Amino acid sequence: MLVRDEQAWVADAKTVPVDQLYLKYFDTHFASYKDGGFTCEARELFDTLPDGMYDVFARVTSESEDIDRRVPLVAYRAIDRRAAAGGREVVLRGDARSVRVIKRDLTAAGPGGSVFALKRFAMEGPKLRVYGVFFLPGRNADRATHSTYYLTLRGADSTHTVALKAVKREDKVRPHMAPGDFGSYSFGYFTSEDKEGVDLSEVPPGTYTAEIAMSTGGGLFAHQAGELEVRENRASSVARRISGRNERVSTRARLRRGLRRRLWRS
Repeated sequence: MLVRDEQAWVADAKTVPVDQLYLKYFDTHFASYKDGGFTCEARELFDTLPDGMYDVFARVTSESEDIDRRVPLVAYRAIDRRAAAGGREVVLRGDARSVRVIKRDLTAAGPGGSVFALKRFAMEGPKLRVYGVFFLPGRNADRATHSTYYLTLRGADSTHTVALKAVKREDKVRPHMAPGDFGSYSFGYFTSEDKEGVDLSEVPPGTYTAEIAMSTGGGLFAHQAGELEVRENRASSVARRISGRNERVSTRARLRRGLRRRLWRS
């Protein structure tokens, strides 16, 4: 059960065996716990769920024993799972106190003080090559799991979202750090899951606005990447990059670039 503002959205769950329950409860409560677990396929529920934040409960019923209870779910180990499709992200977060589900619109996010520099946005054969710098000053990006990155293509008739990945490129990230910022952002670099690029074979022909989103902690940040014209012949598709948008470069990097230009002119 997902509950928000006294409204509930429900998906049926199935019983599954969980042998570990014997180790935890058998000494104090002599009973059979063989089928004390549950599993739930909630994809259809998430597809129709309105945007918002929900508390997660389990409802347990037994007609023969006159039981009908709603109990809050908790996680003995902290969990943070994120996935996106169709321009929306679903986040599952939980700890020993509660479990929550958040559904939100990726295309409604803004830059919010994040640093973004698009390094590549171009078609190479039938695939889109896209990579660049994206991090939030003050929040370390020092491991591959620091954030989740997405590419969203928004067209007139449909919206498509694919996951990107974080890679370690400290040499590419460092020039975009502000003077005096001692944060660790070596994994603040995104690229496609496939090293050859994003496969567009499932995207219908049309014109799309491309955005890059970063989901980190409780925040969501997004920047426009460009425009993509997907054609029947995917290899002839065209990507038009938005150059230099929201790019922040350190003073030292600007000085180096200016010096190179002066030397080249001389």
